[in-house]
Amino acid sequence: MGTSVSLVSWLAAWVALGTPAPSIPPGPALSAEACRSQASAIGTELEATAQPPLDLVRVPDDVQLVGRADLPLRDDQDSLLGPSITLTPNRILAGGEVVASFSALAGELRQIAQRASILHGDAGATDRRILFAIDAATPWQRVVKAVTTAARAGYGAPVFVFAHPQPSKPSPRSPIDDALRALNRLHTPGERHRAIQALTARVVANCPSLQKSMAVAQDVEPDLKAVTMARAIAPGLIGCGCHANLPAVHALILDSLGSQSQRVLAFDPSTKPARLVLPGRTPWSEASKHLGPTLRNAKLIAR
Repeated sequence: MGTSVSLVSWLAAWVALGTPAPSIPPGPALSAEACRSQASAIGTELEATAQPPLDLVRVPDDVQLVGRADLPLRDDQDSLLGPSITLTPNRILAGGEVVASFSALAGELRQIAQRASILHGDAGATDRRILFAIDAATPWQRVVKAVTTAARAGYGAPVFVFAHPQPSKPSPRSPIDDALRALNRLHTPGERHRAIQALTARVVANCPSLQKSMAVAQDVEPDLKAVTMARAIAPGLIGCGCHANLPAVHALILDSLGSQSQRVLAFDPSTKPARLVLPGRTPWSEASKHLGPTLRNAKLIAR
């Protein structure tokens, strides 16, 4: 999401460059048995890391949720169900479908609320749950507009969805550690994409079977890409006799998986709201810091 690059980008890296990049020096020569053992161990770890976490909202790859390590996993998180709105600086998505305007969003939500009242007998309810997945660059005034629009349509209990990075087992030291740290400091998807292309081309250059094995992930469903990638590593390495640098492959793929789960901050409309007034242009990455983990409800205002 956001500045991170999808697994497909990693897969295409060795194809995308017009000329071969210098490869990372291979590790020590291994016997067939040692290669199989080490490659299988790497594959098993990566597959465990790649298991997709249970997320409340499916977020497009180009949407960067704000990361929050201060929000605990709620006991009732799985039950916080409702329509989902994904908001970016220039798009509104309702349930994954693009909505043309806030007026159109209001109409969409009123229809959903009408169906809910028929099914559940809650006609006139104003405190239905609604989930907001908001891109970090979205201005505060746009967030306020979306939340206000939802409340007027009967969805007055917003649930704000954040990314929650999951710590992973650090990989062994590798010859690409400095390169990974450098590319993770890049801010734009384009810069990071180009850096990853160059680095990936170098790591896999000594192992054609790994290139082919990784490429199968391009043809699978998005939800299966991470697991498919992880499962491709061991057979790819074994196919070239582990001629690639194993610590570099391990570090590269582990960094690309970047497992995240989601955490939420749910407002309770039955509690007295605080007033949260911020300049309208404040990006959500900054504005969301004012939504502390103990905030139970707030009226959002842009000035």
